[in-house]
Amino acid sequence: MLAPADNISVRFLKLLLPEQGYYIAAVKRPGGKGGFKPSIFAASVEELWSQIEEHDRNGWETYHACSSFKEALSDPPGATQKTTRTHTSHALGAKAFWIELDAGKDDKGKAKPYATQNEAAAALRRFLKATGLPVPVLVSSGYGLHVYWPLAEILDPATWKRYAEGLKALCEKQGLHADPARYR
Repeated sequence: MLAPADNISVRFLKLLLPEQGYYIAAVKRPGGKGGFKPSIFAASVEELWSQIEEHDRNGWETYHACSSFKEALSDPPGATQKTTRTHTSHALGAKAFWIELDAGKDDKGKAKPYATQNEAAAALRRFLKATGLPVPVLVSSGYGLHVYWPLAEILDPATWKRYAEGLKALCEKQGLHADPARYR
């Protein structure tokens, strides 16, 4: 269950998301039955939070895109990961870098890169010490961690991707097991 709407959540989203564009919430039925609903677009961070909070209150898994988007376009029927409207080709820009550190076991009992959230946090501390990167904002993702580095200004998708690829390479070089899907 998410925290009450005491504006901490809105402040968090405003810290990470660009000031302009459309924002996306993705919601998934409890237990994963039926998959995700079509993307929910919001014209403001407050509206995005309202959608996330409402669906969470009704027991849905909730997520938000970390970029803002040029238009509020729904996915066409049969959209794939490369043609979905949340693909970077539709992004306006991003105002943070992010990684995900998975911990525990997946639905099939297969071990994730870190046994526990504490183990993932210790690996992140070693990574930060070795690289000199600033202390990020951390969010518990259940067993793992979502790690965010907010930026002072929005980056266009091409510039963001270039730096995100550098962050990915740095993670690999330092042995930090970040989920590769989170660099899109």
